[in-house]
Amino acid sequence: MIKFFRKIRQDLLSDGKTGRYFKYAFGEIILVVIGILIALQINNWNENRKTEEKINQFLESLTLELSNDLTQINEVTLAQIERANLITNAIELSKNPNIKTIILRDSIKDYNPGNNFTFFPTVGSYNAANNAGLIDHIKNEELKRSILDLYERLYPRVVYNGGILDERTGQLEWSSKQYWNILSEDYTFDKKAILDDDFPYQLGYLNRFIRVYLKRCDDTKSGIEEVLNYIEKYLNNKRQDL
Repeated sequence: MIKFFRKIRQDLLSDGKTGRYFKYAFGEIILVVIGILIALQINNWNENRKTEEKINQFLESLTLELSNDLTQINEVTLAQIERANLITNAIELSKNPNIKTIILRDSIKDYNPGNNFTFFPTVGSYNAANNAGLIDHIKNEELKRSILDLYERLYPRVVYNGGILDERTGQLEWSSKQYWNILSEDYTFDKKAILDDDFPYQLGYLNRFIRVYLKRCDDTKSGIEEVLNYIEKYLNNKRQDL
């Protein structure tokens, strides 16, 4: 093909048709430019298709991880609500000076103060996609915004508050205060501890941290559900376009 065009140019020059030669050369340049543009367009289309496939794979993996996170944060929320209620009941018991009544009504016998159940999100898929620059290629702005808000704001915040709650739990120093009866088979609280003014105060202080943490869990749960909802809509639209 190249030899064919070259022969045409040589024939035009040899015949002294310079004007026609330049017109032909200009037309040939235009064809080459058009060919390059078409090739670039095809290459861009292929790259965009590959990127879309990677985004879809990322969102499918993210759906699995977020579903597991949602299950975990629901379990954590229920455990912390029960914990807060048991502490509240213990504080109420401390207002009754009758130790026999306290023993009969002890509602915290199954509560283990050393077992602070907090939420730790799974961030593997998000970190991999973010490092690869896939997040920036998500064209659905609502979906992108919800993902970034969850992983850059809500998740770090709930983990941070969980750490504060862990720290506050550790500061109660159960064994040194002898609030924890390590000699009993079920490791219950020493009932006399409820009559110690300092003990209910520390429990109340801890309970305020639990309430704050529960609020962070609720916000995070809403964020997870929002992302899952946007992902489902996005993937459904993609399937309909096929």
